[in-house]
Amino acid sequence: MSRIYVFWYGVFLGLSLLTACQQSATTRFEAISSSQTGVTFANTLTQTDKLNAFTFTNFYNGGGVGVGDVNNDGKPDIFFGGNQVSSRLYLNRIDSTTNSWKFEDITESAGVSTNRWCTGISMVDLNGDGWLDIYVSVAKHPGMPQSANLLFINQGLKNGKPFFKEMAAEYGLADDSYTSQTAFFDYDLDGDLDAYLLNTAPDLQNPNILRQTYNDGSYPSTGKLYRNEGVGAQGHPVFTNISKQAGIVYEGLGLGLAISDLNKDGYPDIYCSNDFISSDILYLNNGKQTTNGAAFTNVIRQATAHTSLYGMGVDVADFNNDGLPDIFQLDMLPEENARQKKMLAGQDYDRKELSIAAPYHYQMQYMRNSLQLNLGVERGAGSREADINNPTPGTLPPAPSFPK
Repeated sequence: MSRIYVFWYGVFLGLSLLTACQQSATTRFEAISSSQTGVTFANTLTQTDKLNAFTFTNFYNGGGVGVGDVNNDGKPDIFFGGNQVSSRLYLNRIDSTTNSWKFEDITESAGVSTNRWCTGISMVDLNGDGWLDIYVSVAKHPGMPQSANLLFINQGLKNGKPFFKEMAAEYGLADDSYTSQTAFFDYDLDGDLDAYLLNTAPDLQNPNILRQTYNDGSYPSTGKLYRNEGVGAQGHPVFTNISKQAGIVYEGLGLGLAISDLNKDGYPDIYCSNDFISSDILYLNNGKQTTNGAAFTNVIRQATAHTSLYGMGVDVADFNNDGLPDIFQLDMLPEENARQKKMLAGQDYDRKELSIAAPYHYQMQYMRNSLQLNLGVERGAGSREADINNPTPGTLPPAPSFPK
């Protein structure tokens, strides 16, 4: 598609949307105040001389939000992750018959108060008892000694309300890292949920400065894979850290995480959106076809020609309905030209070439949102129609290919 065509298509689409908005006399959403809903949570941050945006890079990244039905009444409840304040759990008390939009704060009675720098929130029935549990990712930083991730196991109802027990250590998931988000998925298709922890860690220097990378699993910002070993002696699942043996060894300042079967071989893959100059990671699930024993192989350079530079949130969906999952990634490119120039780091040809060459192995990155169109798997000279369900014995499954 030519650049001119893309430009005019964008103009046409924008004008069409503007016209549609002007013709619509009503809105589809209505703002409801906290005084009506009872949702008064505020993730209030207070800087100090020892804890601020200079001493803790992710000071303003915010906390996560989880939405799920924790009391099995058919209505979604809300869990807000707090940083310098406690996390809060709001029970949905909305009554559609009376148009009453109310939530009840049950944090203390539910036993889910926190005193850690909480980030990503995952709601999942981890022990298979029919009740949603809450896993809270925690970011380690100076001044807050408690930094292990939390797992609140739903104990059912007491006096008509759900209550929880913190059991991360018992489940083997009290990981003491710099976790941004955690995804639960069945990576080995054995019928239970495993966990991938997306980690980030403040660099000891400017994270925009080129340095040697550590892709041996030793760096603090390396993600982690925990395998579900099944029900243990205590009657609940137990997890084991298998990161290195599974090939989860690449560092990256992780801020966005997506799980999807990108090459359509039946096994879920992992995409990690990384901030600053650290390369994004695309862990291809090798399934049962592997040459080195690792469950995952990083194929970001083979699969993509470029990614966003300051990678933030990422999502995977089939936006063009061709049956293949595509990747949309957010960056921090400002709207105004003057602001863009202020945000642009110093650059020259030699530095750019160095950033994408060995031993750095960085991916070509640009400071803008990116949309990766999945072209299917590629094997040999140009064929994108490989039989991915029957790969050659002893070889890795073919990686997905995105436009170069």
